[in-house]
Amino acid sequence: MSFLNPLFLLALGAAAIPVVLHLVRKVQARRVPFGSLRFLTVAPRERVRRRRLKDVGLMAMRMAILALLTLAFARPFFPPEALPFLPQRADRSVVLLVDRSYSMQAGEAFAQAQAEVQRRLDALQGDDEAAIVAFDDGVEVLSDLTDDRTLLRSVAAGALAAGYRPTDFFPAFQRAEALLQDARHAAREIVLISDLQRIGWTGAFDNWKLAHGITLTVVPVGGGMAGNAFVETVHVEPERVG
Repeated sequence: MSFLNPLFLLALGAAAIPVVLHLVRKVQARRVPFGSLRFLTVAPRERVRRRRLKDVGLMAMRMAILALLTLAFARPFFPPEALPFLPQRADRSVVLLVDRSYSMQAGEAFAQAQAEVQRRLDALQGDDEAAIVAFDDGVEVLSDLTDDRTLLRSVAAGALAAGYRPTDFFPAFQRAEALLQDARHAAREIVLISDLQRIGWTGAFDNWKLAHGITLTVVPVGGGMAGNAFVETVHVEPERVG
């Protein structure tokens, strides 16, 4: 067992306060001479013994409360290696969906996406496996599920680039689900890294539901950018003659 605030353990001595108070305030028995004991009631020994046990139990309870309060402030914890009999962290299968559509070229959106991919790869542990999928209105699997960290970092650094096409999220989710069907681990996750342009959410999502057992994590990038501008109609005035 370890403690986050071990200095609080110095206060464990406070658990002795009830004992100290008992000794300080203990009433000494006085000898009182009586001419006759005829009118005194004899207290049964069993009652006296029960009273003493009750007092001892009450004192022990007070000491335990003070000790537990001290331990609570010290914040004890068991490191994972000290508890080998407990289930350890489950290995994961992760698909990184990276938006490379035209809108990702605005501001720092794509640079943020690349940094997030590297951060997610750095967070992989044990036998975790990951895949990198880039998408716009099409889908490209840059790396299938693998636990080769070197390969994944190389793909993330060299093959990811923003393009000039529009966004469509639905085919990307379908491809990610297909990849996770063959995953080695039960803990499965899709990480969507995108500027989340509204135009990419088509009606195909109306009756769609993420497969059971898959967790979705959404990482928005490029926040605070100006809204899009577009030409809605073009009208040419007819040339007048005369």
